[in-house]
Parts: sequence; structure tokens; C-alpha cells
Amino acid sequence: MSLIDDPRDAKALELLKEIVACLVEETEQVTIETQIRAGKVFFGVSANPRDIGFLIGKHGRIAEAIRTVLRGVGKQSRRSYLVYFEPNASSRSTTTELSDKSAQLGHNVT
Repeated sequence: MSLIDDPRDAKALELLKEIVACLVEETEQVTIETQIRAGKVFFGVSANPRDIGFLIGKHGRIAEAIRTVLRGVGKQSRRSYLVYFEPNASSRSTTTELSDKSAQLGHNVT
């Protein structure tokens, strides 16, 4: 995680935090990593798998809307913001445990 020195990037990060907080159920499990490479700012949003589903939405529509908003902010401030979503590492084990439990009960989980 890199520190954000530019106030424009800090504003974009705060906006992303606000949007994400409105869409997820478990805000305490959300983390946003920031990387700056080649003049582009990458925001990696991690949350539990259920909340990642809320953030991505059907056919990726919500994720694309979030990216569009940040793209607009970037154009206004002459910056390039890219957002990607991934489940938390700690939440993956919970998902696996739930899948194992479902398999024991005879449910087919993929």
C-alpha cells in the first residue's frame, strides 16, 4: 500500500470509500489498497465474497458504474484511476468452510 501524496488522489479515494460503504453490509471487512504506477492510480477493493458480489453487481454493472464515476473524477483532475475488486483472503477460508459444510449435507456447491 502506498501513501497518497496528491490531494486529488486523496479525494478520489474518499469518494470510492463513500460509494463502497453504501453498497456493502460489512464495512469493517472492506480494505482499499492503493498503488501508483506509471502515473496511474490503482485502487484494489477487498471485501468478503458476498459484499464483492454486491460491488460487482449483475453482469458487472455496478463495478462498471463505480469505475465510470472515478474515470470522470480522473478526467476532471487530469489523473487516471483504475479500480479492481477481490475477495478478502480471510473470507476465502470462510467460503471454503461453508462449501465443505454444504458438501457434507449433500448440496452441490461450485
